[in-house]
Amino acid sequence: MKLSNWRTLDKSDYDLKYSDLLEKLSTPLNSSMNEIYDALDNNLDFTNNINATLTSFSVSVDANGYPKSKVRFKLKDSQTSFSGIAVLDVVGASDTAKLPSGGVFVKGNLNEGGVNVTLVKGIDKDNTYNITVLVI
Repeated sequence: MKLSNWRTLDKSDYDLKYSDLLEKLSTPLNSSMNEIYDALDNNLDFTNNINATLTSFSVSVDANGYPKSKVRFKLKDSQTSFSGIAVLDVVGASDTAKLPSGGVFVKGNLNEGGVNVTLVKGIDKDNTYNITVLVI
């Protein structure tokens, strides 16, 4: 749904007896409403408006998808939990033309304000990949 334009508060639209009150209220209310309107008009993003962490990490896995070395990343300060990890991008670390042959799935667990990656499915074993994820 596209937002319709909204009309700002203007003291001339109201009875003169309210002009002092509207003079005081219109500036902060109009300013706040402008910010809200701008945000809701296709300007929301994950990094600034949604409690989610956007991050990248490098990983190499064994034949079962378990990381060969510990992979951990920190959640942003305001995020204390997560529901899932969405994979956004996967490329080979040494050869960016090296792509996975199918979908990539990342599983992790929360531990002391960070996420330990416990499983990565869909990438070739013994190759290192750079993976960008959105933790929601």
